[in-house]
Amino acid sequence: MARTRVFVTTSHISCVLMCIHARHTAQPGDRDILLVDTGERQGPMLRIIEEAASLHAWALYRNFSDEPPAGITYKPSLRKRTMRRMKELPVARAFYRVALRAFERRRDARYGRLLADLLRPFLAQGEQLVIHGHTQTHLNQLLAAQHPEAPCVFFEHGIGDYIFIVEGGRLRGPMIALFADRFSAYLRRHGIDDKGISPLPMPIPFPDVARLLLERHPDAASPDPTAAIGKPLVLVLLESVEVYEVPRRFWAAYIDHVLSALDDPHRYHFLLKPHPRASAEALRCTEDHCRALGLSFSLLDEPWQKNMAIEVLFARWADRTEHVFCLFSSACFYLSQLYTAPGIAYHSSIDFMDAFIGNAPPLFRRQLEAVKPLVKEVFSERCLPY
Repeated sequence: MARTRVFVTTSHISCVLMCIHARHTAQPGDRDILLVDTGERQGPMLRIIEEAASLHAWALYRNFSDEPPAGITYKPSLRKRTMRRMKELPVARAFYRVALRAFERRRDARYGRLLADLLRPFLAQGEQLVIHGHTQTHLNQLLAAQHPEAPCVFFEHGIGDYIFIVEGGRLRGPMIALFADRFSAYLRRHGIDDKGISPLPMPIPFPDVARLLLERHPDAASPDPTAAIGKPLVLVLLESVEVYEVPRRFWAAYIDHVLSALDDPHRYHFLLKPHPRASAEALRCTEDHCRALGLSFSLLDEPWQKNMAIEVLFARWADRTEHVFCLFSSACFYLSQLYTAPGIAYHSSIDFMDAFIGNAPPLFRRQLEAVKPLVKEVFSERCLPY
């Protein structure tokens, strides 16, 4: 039977891995559809996702996300910080849940109609629908509700998908995971069913896919200015931690923490990779501190660099990189699995966060504690603590 396979993606790396899987598992007669999930995504991110989609022959590509206003900052405002704390109060939490459910019903009805209209031509001849997405993406949940008979396949997309399983989330199908073996063992140790956890197939080396995407991107195809510096490289991932309301001093302290793990920091050139939602203040504090220390560094803050997945961008520098540092970034753990050259040392340090989250909303502190066992027992297999 011919299949219509729908894939719901959320980010650059999500799209790349889905393209690899779709191409590897395609059967004659399949018609594959790629949907960018609901939510806000900036223009450069959407363009890079669309570029990555060229890795597979999609019958239809459709973006369901919205572009945020120009100049938006993702640093929590006073209003947002206050609202997060109010939601912890029992009465406010109950009121918020009622209001949220009403909003979600209206939103889901609108998107449900759009999806039904979009897929109607593809399902007119009785083709089998197969739904692919992440554990917490929106559009695949709507499709699964509309088509309860359709098989579902889930892809991991960072630590949140693993937490979903650990905390009792139920999936209507297998989950394809980069850390499948270690995650299955973790689940069994904790008395949780690991049925359906499957490894991500990688029919060709990921660095080769990354280099192909870089060749296709006009900015990445230009000469690399770090090539003439003549120093080995250290990649530092500037993570999205501002939801924890870290103080300004956090960014300088993070750089100092990285430097403490190196014998001679001035022997290296540092590549500072911001998260796409990094605030201008976080980047300014980091840059000012590196400059004050006299470090040789490049802040990768051009729009295409900030929005391109580091798992792809890293192919530019992997052969000259000696160290990769993070706190608990999924991207660092992905890199440690996708770029396994013996000359690269990966480092993670989730416990470093403990001294800086005193102002964080209780919900986020609880989430950070929940992540720690997974980071230490599943993801950091190839990472050194520092």
